[in-house]
Amino acid sequence: MDHPNGHRTMRGEDAVVCWNDEFGSDHQGMVALSFVACLMPMAFLAVATLAVLRLPGKLRSGDTEFLRMHSFLFKRFRLECHWYVLAFLAKSVVVALVPVLSGASLQFCTVAVVVLATLCFNSRLAPWRIKEANDLDTFLGAGFLMVLLSGALLVEGIDGTRLGIFAVVVIALGIVGILSMVVLSAHLRFLRRGKPYQFFICHHKVAAGNFARLLKIHLLEHRKVHRNVFVDSDDLRDLNALFTYIKDDLETLVVLCTKDVLQRPWCLGEVTTAFLNKIRVLRVTLPDFTPLDDAAIIAVGQNRSTSDIRLLAEHGMSMAMVQDALTWLRTVSNIDMPSLVSNESILALADELVLKGMIPDMGVQSSKVNSVVSLVHSRIRFILADQSNMEASCTACIVQKLLTPLLIADQREGMVLQIWKPPSVLPASARQVVVVCTNGLFERLSVVELLIAAGEVQADLIPIVSESTFRFPTPAFYTELREVITKATGGSQIGGMLKVEVLVGIVQGLFREIATEVNPQDQELVLRIRIQALASRLVTTHKAQQLP
Repeated sequence: MDHPNGHRTMRGEDAVVCWNDEFGSDHQGMVALSFVACLMPMAFLAVATLAVLRLPGKLRSGDTEFLRMHSFLFKRFRLECHWYVLAFLAKSVVVALVPVLSGASLQFCTVAVVVLATLCFNSRLAPWRIKEANDLDTFLGAGFLMVLLSGALLVEGIDGTRLGIFAVVVIALGIVGILSMVVLSAHLRFLRRGKPYQFFICHHKVAAGNFARLLKIHLLEHRKVHRNVFVDSDDLRDLNALFTYIKDDLETLVVLCTKDVLQRPWCLGEVTTAFLNKIRVLRVTLPDFTPLDDAAIIAVGQNRSTSDIRLLAEHGMSMAMVQDALTWLRTVSNIDMPSLVSNESILALADELVLKGMIPDMGVQSSKVNSVVSLVHSRIRFILADQSNMEASCTACIVQKLLTPLLIADQREGMVLQIWKPPSVLPASARQVVVVCTNGLFERLSVVELLIAAGEVQADLIPIVSESTFRFPTPAFYTELREVITKATGGSQIGGMLKVEVLVGIVQGLFREIATEVNPQDQELVLRIRIQALASRLVTTHKAQQLP
């Protein structure tokens, strides 16, 4: 606070003269003490900033220890908004420093700007993991802003000149913001080169969610794919904006045609949006898909529930439009997939999609991807999956694709990661078998034979669970398993024991291990972290095998 004699005193303590040794050193001591006190929050803010900068790299490398140590920073926010913790901390710092500012008008304006910026960020990004937390934060911020503005009317001595300058600045920023949005919209609409998504994979999650993940991995590695590939588990932020992505941001829609894909209203809406906006569409027909005929198209319109019709109508699509889109869908280029999936066949599919996506639409063109079975090496880690279940096969391919780069050291020693394909037998040199646990896996006779062979060569069995509905073994499960396997094997024996009892013992031993969850339909970062954990487990187990 300034005085007529030229001295300055503290606003809260008039007896303390600032920066003048003639009146004592109280002020200097307070400054030194406050500086030391500020080091703690500043150091915490610096550590938080460093953690935010390092998080993407740690996620890519699968460093779960880093995530555990810093979970107090990130666990409250969505993964895509992990940086919001810095905005949250910065808001607290600025509000705490407001009393240092001179003049009530400056203090009120500073707090108002901070709260208003927080409201804008929260409404646009929804950074909190829980929807209710976003709603509560918005409500409390708006309430606090109303209280602040109401209190400002009761404060005396507000500098009108400063307040006028602040109002002019706010109005100017508003005008600049409006003009910026106009320029940005014009750029996105007329000047942008290419669209952000080269492919959009339309699929029914239950039947082809893992297939879509595997296809995205191969497309992104393709030398002629230079933009992103849309899969909803990775890229969808707002369900209501789903059709906007197709209309404005997409070059080619890839429809994975499975049995029930056209029973899903969102899938129908995606195809219809592409039809109405003349977006290129390619079909990938999987073995369980029933070809579309006129009767099937009419049935799609007649058998829709009221909620499905309302959902499509809210986005401007009638059932007549949907039926026209399905009729048109029969005329687009098609690629038939075999029932046996491998990384090689998906790579061939990616090549076909990229080729067809680069040439003008020539109407109905059908092609077929052949099954490719990899050669079996002598020293091997096997991935065992139910090959009659396409989603389980895709999980095995994803695990092989993502694990292989993480096991380079073992590959140099001759350890190769191989997917088991029937009717191959397990070589005596097999060391580890990663078992992709899905419902019905242990009822397959070929799987039974392989598990028994793994027991005979003393290979380690490592379980992973790839579907949320997997039924973990219970006494009732083992009773049903005995009945199914006894019927399939006719009561055959191994070493004096019934084969079914040998299998039950192997399955019981398998689930004494803690199963690693590897769900390809999780976000890509989450999936890679779990694959990293699986790689660490494989390496640790392999080293333990080599100990005397």
